[in-house]
Amino acid sequence: MILYKIIVGASVFLACFIEGSSLKPAEMQRNNSSMSLDINHQAKHFRRNDIFQERERKARDVEAQCRNTLGQRAICHWTYQTDIDITREPAVIQKVVCSSPRVFLNKRMITCETLYTQMMFRRANCIGDDCLIYQSVPVGCVAAEPCIVQ
Repeated sequence: MILYKIIVGASVFLACFIEGSSLKPAEMQRNNSSMSLDINHQAKHFRRNDIFQERERKARDVEAQCRNTLGQRAICHWTYQTDIDITREPAVIQKVVCSSPRVFLNKRMITCETLYTQMMFRRANCIGDDCLIYQSVPVGCVAAEPCIVQ
């Protein structure tokens, strides 16, 4: 009975959903009301899930179009430079390089400051406690007012 309910319920539901008709065809009317409620519940869940998946797909499409372009869309543009150090683990990292030291925005000069983060690296072929090192790694460029010292 349960297997029949799932097979018939799923096929009836899909047929009704595709055709756009109400969820009360002759097969469902012959079965008990619990199956009808179960199918209606599945239909609501399917519609909600379908809407969620559509929104998620659109977000992925937008993300795919804008991937790796934040440095080009920012006020202070930057590019990535590959840093290779065979004595470090990982040996290859990406560092940011600001494209310009300053930009003009609304007739005002804005400086482009490099934004750093501290990262922990391990020295390759190292034994002991001195193997871990901290290094500042540039991760972005930030637009800032020029520093004025008085």
